[in-house]
Amino acid sequence: MSSSGVRRRSWLAVAAVLGLVGSLLAVGSVPPAGGVAGEADREAQFSACVGPALESQGLVDVVGSSAEDAVNCLVHYEVTKGRTETMFDPGAPVLRWQMALFLSRAAVPAGIVLPANPADEFTDLGDVSAETRTAVNQMAALGVMPGSGASFRPNINVTRAEMALMLDAFLGEAQLGAGAFGGDVM
Repeated sequence: MSSSGVRRRSWLAVAAVLGLVGSLLAVGSVPPAGGVAGEADREAQFSACVGPALESQGLVDVVGSSAEDAVNCLVHYEVTKGRTETMFDPGAPVLRWQMALFLSRAAVPAGIVLPANPADEFTDLGDVSAETRTAVNQMAALGVMPGSGASFRPNINVTRAEMALMLDAFLGEAQLGAGAFGGDVM
């Protein structure tokens, strides 16, 4: 073999070793996962709200608002719907029956197993759809949305405090680990 062939191989070997060392140093510079209990140590890297989930769902009253992407994503995944084909009504309050529907529709992607035939616990659900009745009873069975005795009070607004308690209980039912819900959905 000629001396130029040996030099070329030596140069390639040196380049390969430098590349390997550089990649190891780059990997070594990433701080290890850790964190303080109850505090995120990294920003979420995954989201269900990407690609087609961010495309306009035709709801003109959210275009340009800070909620546009979130609304489009939730409509895309059928967690919520517009009030009409073109209006979401972002300023409207959320009623308890609506919150039960939102949570039941989000449960499967979150890895939550919903009770198939929950007990019909409440006496004040006479004016709601069968889908809503099932959702209310599923959320009650999971302990996510309790009623008050035999009353659910479906037409009462959900306060922000109640919403926080419901979401905390809901997420307590969610799967953790690979494939589990954990992104920026809502």
